[in-house]
Amino acid sequence: MSKSLLLKQCEDLNHLAISIKKNIEENLLNELPPLSLLKKKTTMHDDAVMLNVGGREFQTTIGTLTKEKSNTFFTELFSRGWELEKDECGRLFVDRNSDLFAEILDYMRTGEFILPEEVT
Repeated sequence: MSKSLLLKQCEDLNHLAISIKKNIEENLLNELPPLSLLKKKTTMHDDAVMLNVGGREFQTTIGTLTKEKSNTFFTELFSRGWELEKDECGRLFVDRNSDLFAEILDYMRTGEFILPEEVT
């Protein structure tokens, strides 16, 4: 995977977040319970969360996904209506490349971005 493809996929993920945010603001903002209630309904322990990204399962925490406090895909998703984005098993569904997401999640956990060997 080239760096330009990686950047393109990151941009696509950002555009998806903006689209979800706009949809939520336009259609659901007043119909949703507060974030604290949503967290209680969907976490396994503390703020653990299960994700289904491109058919691959990931487990992490809401804290890891929302470390960056700016308007990112996950800060927006967890601030509003993320109950609506679940798959049939109750995992948060993200329709993106799971291999790329694994690298992004490692970055979110460590703060270091290291491309896999086959990319470099």
